[in-house]
Amino acid sequence: MRIRRDSGMRIVTSLLIIIFIGLSAPRLAHAEQANSCKQCSDQRRACMSGYSGKTCQIEYDRCMKNCRQK
Repeated sequence: MRIRRDSGMRIVTSLLIIIFIGLSAPRLAHAEQANSCKQCSDQRRACMSGYSGKTCQIEYDRCMKNCRQK
């Protein structure tokens, strides 16, 4: 069985794309986590304008715990 040259190139290109996506996934997850954790700080600042510091701190701690688990 003979493989045509253009189909071999497709296979190589597909494999390179899969490898690239696999190597990029951890970096993207880390960036998403950092953005999620930043949202906790923003939410805490907004909370402080209407509620007590203790209430906002509890909410912030829960948010950060969930943020770090992702």
